[in-house]
Amino acid sequence: MNGRLVHRFVFTILFVLCYSGCARCYGQTAQQLFESSNAKAQTHDYKGSIADLDKVITLEPRFAKAYYNRGNAKSALHEYDAAVKDYSLAIKYDSLYKEAYYNRGNTLVKLQRFDSAIVDYTRTIALDPVFSRGYFSRGTTYGDVKKYNEALMDLDVAIMLDTTYPRAYLNRGTILAKLHRFTDAKMDLNRVLHDDPKNDRAYLIRGMAEAGMEDQDAACADFHQARLRGSKEADQYIKDYCEGK
Repeated sequence: MNGRLVHRFVFTILFVLCYSGCARCYGQTAQQLFESSNAKAQTHDYKGSIADLDKVITLEPRFAKAYYNRGNAKSALHEYDAAVKDYSLAIKYDSLYKEAYYNRGNTLVKLQRFDSAIVDYTRTIALDPVFSRGYFSRGTTYGDVKKYNEALMDLDVAIMLDTTYPRAYLNRGTILAKLHRFTDAKMDLNRVLHDDPKNDRAYLIRGMAEAGMEDQDAACADFHQARLRGSKEADQYIKDYCEGK
């Protein structure tokens, strides 16, 4: 064997050994690293979780769940654009990944890309037609873009699928108040406050509905309750409407 062949043989052996050693330094297996990343995410060590998931993806570049979890960790760190890219890669490797569409939609909302978020929520619902959170989030996002009728239809479905969904009642009550359907709004907000009597937002919106119904005493009582529970918006309503009540 000439010197060149010996050199090539030695290089090949060293490459194999280094690659094997790299796999061991990553925690021996992708699964072990994946479990380590999950443990770190549960303790809010998102940077540590991402570091583990980077290694998992090097070892298993088509592992959709790893991209999804890395997207969740980046979203928790407010790295929303990077999170969207990871959710998109998760979907690339698993086109039926409901949670990846849903969380990408949630992240797009944070980026105020509402139309794209609605598309993702629609895909989520197509994959799971009884997924109440999909209807809730799409309905809420329709509300963000002032498509109130579409918003109400989705929130109605969310509540039909989960009658104990307080945020759905709150958001539906908010939209009903915006549409001047004050009596219906108050019924939804009563339901929220029955289950969560410390909800400052519900007191505020119910106060707005009562003001629309020209019930000043009830409205001012609710505005004061909202302020007592931390609502800064309530101060302006009290100043403008309650006249010292």
